[in-house]
Amino acid sequence: VSANEYRFRPTLFIGIGGLGALALRQLRRRLVDRFDHLDRVPALEMLLLDTDVKALAHASRADDPAAFKPRETISLPLRRCQDYREDSEKFLHWLSRRWLYNIPRSQQTEGMRPLGRLALVDQADQVVGKIRQAVIAITDAAALAASRQTTGLEILDQFPRVVLVASISG
Repeated sequence: VSANEYRFRPTLFIGIGGLGALALRQLRRRLVDRFDHLDRVPALEMLLLDTDVKALAHASRADDPAAFKPRETISLPLRRCQDYREDSEKFLHWLSRRWLYNIPRSQQTEGMRPLGRLALVDQADQVVGKIRQAVIAITDAAALAASRQTTGLEILDQFPRVVLVASISG
């Protein structure tokens, strides 16, 4: 395939949890190696979601050229189990009572998928808002033009692609 046959499409990469962070950081490093700075390709955007604040801080380390910016990370903290009591009806139709009322004292999911789902659903408005902002940003005419100039690739179309990176466990 010759270079003039490649096409570009605005893309949002969403990483969830540890595996999502690992995969997106590797992709970021490759993109930074190729384009010097990811800001030069504004039609590519990344969001990292995690319940672990330490993992988000690690992914955002300033000494790493491929570090995530704070606007690209979304913390999904669990609340204390007593904080869910008022809203329990909206969770108990899909989540067992034992999960809702046995949240670890650490308020971390500790690798338990149902608690990760609870954190995601509990913060859904924030997540959807960030995704919506990112899609608007990557499909903006100026972002497409800047990305075309940086990559030298033609834009396939303005309809964004969303790539979700997550583990099937934990």
